[in-house]
Amino acid sequence: HMRIVDIGCGDGRFSRELARTFQSTTVVGIDYSERAIALASAMNPDVSNLKFQQIDIAKNINLEPSDRAVLMEVFEHLPIESAGNFMASVRKLIRNDGVLYLTVPHENKPLEYKHFQHFSIEKILDYLRPHFNVVEVVPFERISLCRGVMLKALSNRLFILNNQRLLTMIYKWYKKHLFHCDSELECQRIFVKAVAK
Repeated sequence: HMRIVDIGCGDGRFSRELARTFQSTTVVGIDYSERAIALASAMNPDVSNLKFQQIDIAKNINLEPSDRAVLMEVFEHLPIESAGNFMASVRKLIRNDGVLYLTVPHENKPLEYKHFQHFSIEKILDYLRPHFNVVEVVPFERISLCRGVMLKALSNRLFILNNQRLLTMIYKWYKKHLFHCDSELECQRIFVKAVAK
């Protein structure tokens, strides 16, 4: 029986999508914030293969190792001085040969509120290599003025677009023109797939 852990799950939206997509697995959303876990639990009582736990993984908590781990847009929120120890703690959550899927903002993107660092490909790999064998690295989300304008037009204080047909068309256009990057020089985010050593 496969087990997936969503590290830094916040309100549990992504954990929910994982559980609904992979219904024969157990998905565990973890976060150090009690408030986030309370919200995630309250919002997802209807998904039987999904559970949430309030855990600070840096404190040697014994948790059953998972086959897969997801660390999406979380690592940049860690203070630089604790990032290395945090990655070692992530490794402890994954069984040998288990897979980590990670995304982080690239250094091309300016630091945002509550972000301690953004990463080049080499910088994120330096954190991963002591604990993981890196299988795939994909720079994505092309830098574009058009993307910023599009996001403001879709959702702002005056207007939120919720026409499903129109949203689907815009998403297809975005994926074709703004998602993929030819090089690290033009990306805003990095995806990494890595296997636990």
